[in-house]
Amino acid sequence: MIPHQRRQVIVKELQQNKTCTIAQFIKIMSVSAATIHRDLMQLEESGIIRKVRGGATIADTSDGDEPRVEQRVDIRLKMNIEEKREIAKKAVRLIRDETSIFLDHSSSSIYVARELKAVELKNLVVVTNSLKVLDELEGSTFINLICPGGILQHQWSALSGQSTLDFLSGVNFDQIFISCGGISIERGLMTAFPFIAESLKIAARVAREINLLVDHSKFSKISAFPIMPVTCMTRIIVDSKLDPSVADRYRNLGIEIV
Repeated sequence: MIPHQRRQVIVKELQQNKTCTIAQFIKIMSVSAATIHRDLMQLEESGIIRKVRGGATIADTSDGDEPRVEQRVDIRLKMNIEEKREIAKKAVRLIRDETSIFLDHSSSSIYVARELKAVELKNLVVVTNSLKVLDELEGSTFINLICPGGILQHQWSALSGQSTLDFLSGVNFDQIFISCGGISIERGLMTAFPFIAESLKIAARVAREINLLVDHSKFSKISAFPIMPVTCMTRIIVDSKLDPSVADRYRNLGIEIV
């Protein structure tokens, strides 16, 4: 079983059972304790699990299975702030008037929404599954703001589920602006959360142009669930700290780097 498959098994077991021991993971996958520890460290860095003594648990819960006070999206909004502002300013310059766009629920998209409020446009359709983006753009007279129904993911202030997927599949987007937990040429775009992978796959299928918003720290990071190959991207919008040699590898695949 390859690492990606093992991590999917780990996430599935923790979603079902909340907590699992190292011994249980070893029995399920017939691998060494050292291998399990490496997988758990990777998943903990992605934010989906929390390592505990002798095992792991879902990161979104405390010992009493109550949600953490601060939402995960609020934590992400405080990380790499300058890089995300830089990316958002670049992204907004690419948005064309009298078109339809999709903004996902990521912290990068929230920064895009903040920049978008200051832009003079005549008419723009913005579809989003993010309650935070809705809040940022509420009252903008030039924006036709649309939000699909769905199940609320509290930690992300985002809507998901079949209702969300059905709505997104019936819309045609000129541009979508999305983010991910990790990106590599070999594994493509990745996320630690299945609901994110589902919604972004659907949005990408109905988009003429796919814009990826990622700061330099996301390159070569690995997350559990694949979203799409990097060759699906129209462009990657990234901060100026990205190693030029890494940027060139993506340009060689025909992907525009902004």
